[in-house]
Amino acid sequence: MAESSKFTMLGMSHSGKSSYIAGMYMQMAIGINGFTLVAEDNIRTILEREIRDLAEPTGQNRFPEMTSTEVVKNYKFRMCYDLKGIVSFEMKDYGGSVLTKRNDVYQEVKKSVEESTALYIFIDGERFCYESKEKRKREVWLKCAMSLCPMIQDFADAHSDGLPPIVFVVTKADLCKKYVREEEIISVIKELFRPAFSENTTTYISAVSLGETISDNGYRGDLEPFNIHIPFFIGCYHEYYNRFVILQRDIAIANGSWQATATSVEDYLIKEKRKWKLFRNSSLIADYQKRISNANNNIQQNQKLLQEAKDMLLRFGVHLVHENQNFFYFKDGRQMDFRDFK
Repeated sequence: MAESSKFTMLGMSHSGKSSYIAGMYMQMAIGINGFTLVAEDNIRTILEREIRDLAEPTGQNRFPEMTSTEVVKNYKFRMCYDLKGIVSFEMKDYGGSVLTKRNDVYQEVKKSVEESTALYIFIDGERFCYESKEKRKREVWLKCAMSLCPMIQDFADAHSDGLPPIVFVVTKADLCKKYVREEEIISVIKELFRPAFSENTTTYISAVSLGETISDNGYRGDLEPFNIHIPFFIGCYHEYYNRFVILQRDIAIANGSWQATATSVEDYLIKEKRKWKLFRNSSLIADYQKRISNANNNIQQNQKLLQEAKDMLLRFGVHLVHENQNFFYFKDGRQMDFRDFK
């Protein structure tokens, strides 16, 4: 089930998308509960350099350079569990200014959104760093929602059979926690990104940070990523869940066909065995028995494959249930417990 899929990352300039990828890879490369992340060699080289820079307490210079309008960062990853590939995917990171300039790259952004199995919207946590509640909401609208909200409609238009998950990632939680509580963050996002919380939507909100003290002393604090793997993990879970549903359907169809074959051949076998011994065709009986055995073996192998996929899906789900207190889950705009996911 390690087919490739695409996730698109959208966010305005300075929203922290590049830093998020580096921090996420830092956490997932060493593994969490058996799940690990593998990047292509050239991507791994870049990310390892960015992680080393982030770990150096050199102030603002430690962070990755802002993605320019003309550059599209394409990260290709494989998620594995105990050395077994599970999901392969690419994450597209576009420069935030492309959303306001509407140049040629903007059309590529829209195409990427249409092709994605999950949409990530990054909200700069600094937009919440104001004493005035109205100012905080206005900043999120002017410097995020106004340009990004229409992309949700594009996402919906391309997936009329069912909108894939939308994951809101609030970056720099270490900064904004001094000004705002999580209840207000949720309220503002739901109000300003209303289409993401309408009927037939599955939506998540997660606040992440590169370190609780990383902004201290002129950004010379320690690099200690917090919650940063969760948004990525949510996308992989949904991708694996979707593939499991397809696998379950395909196996049900295949096993139904094999069972029909076995039943039909069994009837012929019984009829042949009921014949007088002199008139029985022993080679035909052997062929019938072989075909029945082959059908039953295929059914058993398919059931084993399905059970392995079900066990892996359960591991995904158990991990997210364990992390349930670190993200918010909404179905059709209503906040729910992730344990009720369907």
